[in-house]
Amino acid sequence: MKIGIDTFACDGGKSGVGIYLTQLLKRIPPSGALYELFGWDTDRFAYSEDAPGLEFISRCRLNGRTANILWHVSRYKQLAKTRDWDACFFPAAHKALPFTSPCPAIGAIHDLAAFWGTRKTREHLGALPRLILPNSLRRLDRIIAVSNWVKQELVELAAVKESRIEVIPNGIDLTAFYPRPRNEESVLLIQPFSFRRPYVLYASRIDHPIKNHIKLIEAFGIFKERTKYPHRLVLAGADSRGGGTGQRGRLRKPLS
Repeated sequence: MKIGIDTFACDGGKSGVGIYLTQLLKRIPPSGALYELFGWDTDRFAYSEDAPGLEFISRCRLNGRTANILWHVSRYKQLAKTRDWDACFFPAAHKALPFTSPCPAIGAIHDLAAFWGTRKTREHLGALPRLILPNSLRRLDRIIAVSNWVKQELVELAAVKESRIEVIPNGIDLTAFYPRPRNEESVLLIQPFSFRRPYVLYASRIDHPIKNHIKLIEAFGIFKERTKYPHRLVLAGADSRGGGTGQRGRLRKPLS
């Protein structure tokens, strides 16, 4: 069995969706299946460490949202036929999808923020993808929704049949996130800030209204009022588009 994996719109593994993809690649179980990655020419080495044994097929030298969607509409079908894939997986199906696929297609949907809300929210994806993606979503053989909320949005906003949607919540990398013994000091020094424990860390691109930080801050205020806990809220992430939650991110002054 040959399976294609679309790396377009995964930001070279640096964004939230990119990390989702790299974690999946690290955990592909041993089997007789052959997996092939395809995506931007500039990402040809982006996944070599996480998937050293997988072939990467470079496509589309022009980067950008419009080039992305046009490539999927006009070129994906021929690539899938040429490679003779038995199935294809789209980790960022809310950003990049072909109109149809010659093989069974599975997509992961992380949010549908670009299809609702204010004009600025909708502009996050662009007019052409917003026009094409709903029909493409309805043509997917199976959809992975990361939450019941996303599943509800798919049914109500994109008119996807509920029977095609499977809710699979995001997991936790226990090699990175696990309880550690805490030293006696009450302040954590990360230049140029110092954070007094305890605190709640939120890692995300600082991009309103897509990330809805106002609601987060309001919810944190309710949490503080109800629990009387001394925790502070620390935001970490790049300023806006073009930066993920990884190397290009930055820490913000904590909110008490």
